[in-house]
Amino acid sequence: MATDTLTEADRDALAALLDGPADASALASRTDSVPDDLAERLAFFEDNGLVRERDDGRFELTDSGRRIVLAPGDGSADDDIDLPDRVRRTLAALGLRADLLDAVRHAFAFLAYWGEATAAELREGVYTEAPSGYGSPDEWWRDGVRGALAALPDIEPPSEDGGLWRYSGDPERADPAAEGWKMLDRTAAHEPYTSLTHVLTDESVTGNERSAVVAAFERLRERGEADDDEIREAAGRVEGPDDAWLNRELPDLLAAVPFVSRTSDGRWSYVSMRERARVGFDPADA
Repeated sequence: MATDTLTEADRDALAALLDGPADASALASRTDSVPDDLAERLAFFEDNGLVRERDDGRFELTDSGRRIVLAPGDGSADDDIDLPDRVRRTLAALGLRADLLDAVRHAFAFLAYWGEATAAELREGVYTEAPSGYGSPDEWWRDGVRGALAALPDIEPPSEDGGLWRYSGDPERADPAAEGWKMLDRTAAHEPYTSLTHVLTDESVTGNERSAVVAAFERLRERGEADDDEIREAAGRVEGPDDAWLNRELPDLLAAVPFVSRTSDGRWSYVSMRERARVGFDPADA
């Protein structure tokens, strides 16, 4: 009967996939395992988001699988995000697959560090850290993270769409330093900010002005490029900010967000998460 936890043999099999994609027979030649046993374990790995099956029938590691393989074997990195015990218990009871569990832990840690964030900020700030097999940040949030995050202790979901998700527990219980949310320089222009939330928090943007920046960012994220009129129109849908703020403050705030820039013809541009993945962007190398 298959075990539902990772054994040393499982870790060896996952590590063997670092040498490249393989089916059960090829993987058996790299390890001491029997092909039939490996076929069963590969199905388990896939169900838990550690590997994915390619069109050619071979399996390759996912980001979550690679993290498990490269983590120290002494358990020191098993939970580098410091979660309260009650949160760990709730996560265990939810029975999430391994890669989605990783995403929810990152989302919790993000909120525990910053205190509050909109759904758009969570998608922008956390998705690339733990995409968990979802093809877009919207799918990641809608079909994976949102419901599980709302079920966790110390997390207060907003009462309406677009509102702030809040963390009500002990401040900075999670340790996001390893994730680089505040300290890593991620942009080619060496912008000091690492996420939309970092910008809004550091610049003390609150209330309707925060909602306006988020609305402008979401318009740009969805389209990839936009002109000033489109940005102002999106932000102007939020009641409160006046024309002077939209013309003077909004551009400065939006320009500070990582991967947002001006094109040569003066339009706004955003490098999507999919495009960053296509070109092999690695936050640690930024």
